[in-house]
Amino acid sequence: MVALDADTGKLKWFFQFTPHDSYDYDSVQIPVLADMDWQGRPTKVMLWANRNGFFYVLDRTTGNFSWVSPS
Repeated sequence: MVALDADTGKLKWFFQFTPHDSYDYDSVQIPVLADMDWQGRPTKVMLWANRNGFFYVLDRTTGNFSWVSPS
């Protein structure tokens, strides 16, 4: 996942879902963007059910990893 600044085109953050991907798990699923309470505070999150078999939650403003669970 790559996040770019729409005004400048510069990289804001990135996240690699499957490090050392020897099986070529292309993550072509559509992420779900949501504004929700996460761990007691309002957060803009990205929810992603990845092809590698895990469900991810990332902070979509910073790219910080929040949570993962096997799907």
